Amino acid sequence: MFLQDLVVLLKEKLKHSKTNQIGNDQFEKGVRMGIYETLDLIKSQADSFGISLQELGIENLRLEEYL
Repeated sequence: MFLQDLVVLLKEKLKHSKTNQIGNDQFEKGVRMGIYETLDLIKSQADSFGISLQELGIENLRLEEYL
């Protein structure tokens, strides 16, 4: 499923931006915020459309850890 693959890629990018050596500069913070907003919207829309968060692999994702 396209959406599952997209979520995996976004999660990987989010984790990488957090652990990147320059991860605290303004650009990386902006990247994290954009990915945070995107994944938060995906979670919200999945709930609205009855799509399981487990099916998308985000049931245990704690986005606030990346802010």
